[in-house]
Amino acid sequence: GQVRGQGSLAAIGFTGEPATGYRSLGYREEERRKAGILHRHLMNHGVQIVPYGMFILSTPMTEADIDFIVLQVRGGLERVR
Repeated sequence: GQVRGQGSLAAIGFTGEPATGYRSLGYREEERRKAGILHRHLMNHGVQIVPYGMFILSTPMTEADIDFIVLQVRGGLERVR
């Protein structure tokens, strides 16, 4: 998988192919299943994310906010495996 984005917008993808544009984001059935697992985990643990893996960062976020998000993403990725 990979994280891709620009500025405050980012997306977590579960394809092994390099992202070359929006058509290469990889939303095949298995990738959608994995994104769904991550989405549910994050929502259940206080992190809002779009169902297909997109999220937005904001300058008012503190280091503690970012650390919390990273911790929850790691936990969600463990569930995906």
